[in-house]
Amino acid sequence: MMLVRIPRTGCVFHPSYLPARFVWLKRAAPALFAAVDTWMTVGEYLILKLFGDAAVSYSVASWSGLLDRSALDWDEELCAGLSLERNQL
Repeated sequence: MMLVRIPRTGCVFHPSYLPARFVWLKRAAPALFAAVDTWMTVGEYLILKLFGDAAVSYSVASWSGLLDRSALDWDEELCAGLSLERNQL
């Protein structure tokens, strides 16, 4: 088995990371995928409910497999390929 590593994110394309899960969800439940306004972790959700604004740490963003490590921003090419907008993350 050959693992494909996305150089900008350092993430391998594997079901443990969000890119592969987004591909699966988009195929398995396209209406649900299209209906989501914002993707966030439970921690981000709690911060949103407690303080009124959601924020994600670089650690969590990196874990997602969607963070461009050199720019410290969401990887535009990967997000575009997954049909995700930056404001959804």
